[in-house]
Amino acid sequence: MRQFHFYDVTTGLLHGNSIAVNMPEGDEAIALRHCPPGHKPIEGTLHPLTHRVDIATGKVVEYQPPQPSADHEWDPATKRWQLSAAAQSKITAKADAAARVATLEASQTTWLRKHALGDPAAITHLREIDDELAVLSR
Repeated sequence: MRQFHFYDVTTGLLHGNSIAVNMPEGDEAIALRHCPPGHKPIEGTLHPLTHRVDIATGKVVEYQPPQPSADHEWDPATKRWQLSAAAQSKITAKADAAARVATLEASQTTWLRKHALGDPAAITHLREIDDELAVLSR
């Protein structure tokens, strides 16, 4: 079994498609027939996110795709861009705040009912909820 990938003849970037061929002969011809326009086949087990072809030499080289955003950092172990700890922390904090807002808003109904029934402590709880919602909404 021979694995062929396809690379762009102008950039060397690998196409997402590949083909495995298991014929007694003519593997290269089969790969060529399935090659996307503007690409050439190259044999090997490659990954489009970590390899590309050096157009000048025709050799496979390591490749690091462009950084998706300033919030991403390169992880050399996985060879992938990942959200930085600070960016992930912001996302987690935002999700936690949204969950807390939902909890507070759901609890208002109980305190409004108690206030309507004359519970003097209910207005204090409603103010506390309102104050916390104001902080979370910033």
